[in-house]
Amino acid sequence: MTVEQLIFDIPPQFQSSFVELDEQIWTPYLSSFAFFVSKEVWTCPANPSYLSIIVHWNSHAEWKSIPVDKLMELSREFDKLSQQKFGEVFAIKESRTYEVEKL
Repeated sequence: MTVEQLIFDIPPQFQSSFVELDEQIWTPYLSSFAFFVSKEVWTCPANPSYLSIIVHWNSHAEWKSIPVDKLMELSREFDKLSQQKFGEVFAIKESRTYEVEKL
């Protein structure tokens, strides 16, 4: 299992709409892959503008097999719609990858 964490800095008043847009653009595509496990959205009580999207993948190798050109295409589409909807693009502030360590 591999976990991808994407951290955004988004004003709280835009977070719900941002998540809706993410669910319209990214979730259908990512969930079309058999190795996609699940997706969660987390907020940070200590910093209300931080929004984390957590994606669980079956394996790191499978996740990285997603065609980069399609990811770039979806990213451009998402950014365009984000610009129209919010007047700006909320870039990924930080990206992390976690893997299960078997002890």
